[in-house]
Amino acid sequence: MINHKVTPFNSWTGRLIGYIVLILFCQELVPYTGSFVDQTIVRIAVYIIGLCLMVVTLFRKKNISHKQSIIWIFIFVYQLMLFARLYVDFIEPGKGFFLYKSPSTIVFFYFFGLLLPAIYFRNIVAYFSIKRIFWYSAVILFICMSASVLKILAGEVDMSRDGRFDSGFGVFSISFGQYACSLALISVYLLKETNLLQKAILIGWIVLSGVCIGFSGSRGPFVAFFVCLAIYLLAQNPRYIWVGALLIVLCLFSDLIKDLFFWLSDYLDSIGVTPFKRIVNTIFAEDGLQNHTSGRDTLVDEGWELFLRNPIFGSSYLIPGKIYVHNIIVEQFMALGIFGGIIFLIINAITFRMGWIVMRRQPSFAIIPILYLQYFIFGCLSITIISLAPLWLFMYLTINRYCALGNFCYNTDV
Repeated sequence: MINHKVTPFNSWTGRLIGYIVLILFCQELVPYTGSFVDQTIVRIAVYIIGLCLMVVTLFRKKNISHKQSIIWIFIFVYQLMLFARLYVDFIEPGKGFFLYKSPSTIVFFYFFGLLLPAIYFRNIVAYFSIKRIFWYSAVILFICMSASVLKILAGEVDMSRDGRFDSGFGVFSISFGQYACSLALISVYLLKETNLLQKAILIGWIVLSGVCIGFSGSRGPFVAFFVCLAIYLLAQNPRYIWVGALLIVLCLFSDLIKDLFFWLSDYLDSIGVTPFKRIVNTIFAEDGLQNHTSGRDTLVDEGWELFLRNPIFGSSYLIPGKIYVHNIIVEQFMALGIFGGIIFLIINAITFRMGWIVMRRQPSFAIIPILYLQYFIFGCLSITIISLAPLWLFMYLTINRYCALGNFCYNTDV
């Protein structure tokens, strides 16, 4: 199916589209501005600016062929089913939950995080300077991560009961760790075609990311980083040299790496920095991973039980009396039933395939499917689907990039 009404590629429009991507990606970092201005005002301003830019760029159209995929039909059907579940569980009863205290907040984040970006990227060819926008993203993430580290080292952030630090600015520890992971992945991506000074800066940002992930005490970012790094190297090098070398090194020196991690964990523990110990125990503990999952395996089991109670329509968005299931795949079956769950799996399976093709045929855009994969892993370990705006953003961008393959106006250096 062909759509001829899409945005043309030029310097002005390309910059605006890039800023839209930047806003949608970094919107969750708004709490870092709380020391200077009211967060609510900033958040509203960010959403209004993003919406205005979407409207402006959508009205600048030209006849450029843009292949459309059936995946968008699956996405909109899925989102309709998800809204029906949110309406039944939260909007109609007039209640919120742990992350979103009111029905209006749930509706707002559903529309701005999921639906509106889908409509936008369905109807536009998103050409923009990929390197420039992700340099901007990396700088913003670096500033936020540095501010958190300084605040933690100054003793201004209290450790939680489960032995981890949050950002110190109202961003939960799990999200804090994932944004640090994003900074590391973006820095690895930007290392290509940079001068010596830029490489030194990017390596420093990777080190900072590791420090932030350690402070967050979250295991998911470590898993996501190494999985995404391996796949990125695999896509960049078809002969598998770097991936194979990495796996061989890890196997040869696994005991040494284990001892090094335990030594570092004990040292940090001795000076009062304990979050890293949670990560090390999860990965290397001899009593097994099942004893270090923070109860997530129990939540997943309960989620499957809820699905089996009503496999056609699903039972509930949340585990009654508890919290979300901490696994977006189980969550979809639990909340939407077998049809919603299967549609969700189809959407992601197609997107994974598209992402691999984009990484192989458009290496300069490889960071987009890599970040999509990172936040998919995040969703399978720690969070709920409505809070995963970056997952949906990079899913839409991956589909958009795939559908735009072969367009004559392709350029990444706006």
